Amino acid sequence: DPEFVWNLPVGPTALKFLTSDELGGQYKNDMFVGEVNTGSLYHFEFNDERTKLILYTPLADRIANNMEELQKIIFGRYFGGITDIKEGPDHFLYVLNYGGQIWRIVPKISNNIDG
Repeated sequence: DPEFVWNLPVGPTALKFLTSDELGGQYKNDMFVGEVNTGSLYHFEFNDERTKLILYTPLADRIANNMEELQKIIFGRYFGGITDIKEGPDHFLYVLNYGGQIWRIVPKISNNIDG
């Protein structure tokens, strides 16, 4: 059986295991999946042995039945039809779409004045 199933019209087109911690240590060695239908970028975590996906309710059954169930694993949206995901030489993620646009994914910068 598959580790995860989408029961809605998505088209996974790109997959990348992030090897760096430049986005934050919580994303190192995690899997990012891009898809063509909604232009979403999904983030999947693994257990310590890297043998199973860690999925929380409502995805604990490992089946996405609707868009609401996907909210916890959507990392980014509105990229257009994603065709590729790469880790760049700067160790950040890059997302490419059918229109030839490229996005560089970097950590959110805090604008906290107190540090």
